Amino acid sequence: MKSYGIKVIKIPIDGDYIPNKKIFGMIKILKTIIDEEKINVVHCHLFASMQLASELYRIYKIPYVVTIHGLFYPNNIFYSTCIQASKVIAVSKPVREMLYNKLGDKIGDKIVIIPNGISRDLVNNSHMDIDIREELNIPKSADILCYCSRLDWNKTNVARVLLFSLTQLLEDYSNLHVIIVGDGPGRESLEKEAQVINEMAQRDVVHMTGAKVDVIPYYLQSSIIIGTARVALEGMMCRKPIIAIGNQGYTGIVTESKEHIQRDMYFGDHDALGKPNVTNLVRDIRYLLKNKKKSTRIGRWGRSWCEKMFDIDNCVKEIVKIYINALNKLS
Repeated sequence: MKSYGIKVIKIPIDGDYIPNKKIFGMIKILKTIIDEEKINVVHCHLFASMQLASELYRIYKIPYVVTIHGLFYPNNIFYSTCIQASKVIAVSKPVREMLYNKLGDKIGDKIVIIPNGISRDLVNNSHMDIDIREELNIPKSADILCYCSRLDWNKTNVARVLLFSLTQLLEDYSNLHVIIVGDGPGRESLEKEAQVINEMAQRDVVHMTGAKVDVIPYYLQSSIIIGTARVALEGMMCRKPIIAIGNQGYTGIVTESKEHIQRDMYFGDHDALGKPNVTNLVRDIRYLLKNKKKSTRIGRWGRSWCEKMFDIDNCVKEIVKIYINALNKLS
């Protein structure tokens, strides 16, 4: 953020929630920063910042905006923070519906959908000179399936389904490799399963890299990206075909014929067509591997669609309008 000229000030938030005995001390710290930096709108995203923003509004009437990023928020945080917000941004239709179901008339017309955006410069700003194949000893001729996610919740299960799928695919595609990028509580068990598959194949066909700051080189050198949410957006910006699977389940290959479903379900992270299973994943991977020209066209379309629907400049313009409206209500 500093590279974009945005000042970053760290405040001592230790966890998702702030105990009552600490919250007023935090409010004092924040109010000093707000006064010094002449901040007049607060935008919050997760539990602790939502707590603080609502308290700042209650005491000082500083307007605030909330973005809800998924379905994982507890009910109590909605009631205590969203009702008094100037606007509540939902990143997808399922998130908007969840908010209406929980808050009903209390939320009024405050909810607006603005998707998570992505920069057109994402690929250009990456370290594209990194040779992933050399680093992982993957042949130049091999096809690579790349799965990127934090390895917890249902997303560990998705990685497991991918590994089971690989054991079937290797019967027909001996030169196929899987890269799993990510870390989390599910990593250890997945590494054990990867070791078994590698021993059966008598070579390393599954590569567990752990978390990476820059994942773009992994996408660029892969044949198919498997993932959800931001991973799907990043993969499309790399012109790669996407198979979307997320916390809620499976939505399959991201294509023009299913663009509305994929967008509304946020690529399986907020809603899904079904549970992830080996049968569906193997079918879709086989289709993309067999139809290389079609896969290339899907990748090119995905880049174009992503630029049109998820361009971060357009998302920022919509958010700035919300800030201006929040300030106008004060005057």
